[in-house]
Amino acid sequence: GKSKVASARGISSAELYDPDLNTWTTLPNLHILRYKCIGVTWKGKVYIVGGFAERENSDMTMPSIVERSSAEVLDSQARKWDLITGMWQLDVPPNQIVAVNDTLFSSGDCLNAWKGHVEAYDGQFWNEVDGSHKRSLSTL
Repeated sequence: GKSKVASARGISSAELYDPDLNTWTTLPNLHILRYKCIGVTWKGKVYIVGGFAERENSDMTMPSIVERSSAEVLDSQARKWDLITGMWQLDVPPNQIVAVNDTLFSSGDCLNAWKGHVEAYDGQFWNEVDGSHKRSLSTL
């Protein structure tokens, strides 16, 4: 989210939706102000990945401290977010990330919805999936 429509500053607040109860639960604040980030449930945990991001205490008149390559994972037991540096290895926010069979996949960023291939996250790095390099989505 963004704090204002005209503002490029993100927010640190987060909520979790329960479709069975049709309710939203307020979560603890993230470490980083973010917008255009991706939320994904992976291996039983909630991850907020990438986005245009900065630390809340940064001075907007000076260049912000950018944390675009980071992610945050919710520790539901401790009710806090843990910061993971370098989980998204681009300066541009992801367009989508999906979890399939305990693997994260992405095929684009906010500038290129289709990068020409699919990447899988191995817990440390995003690597191109063999055979996924195609000129367009229609050829997959």
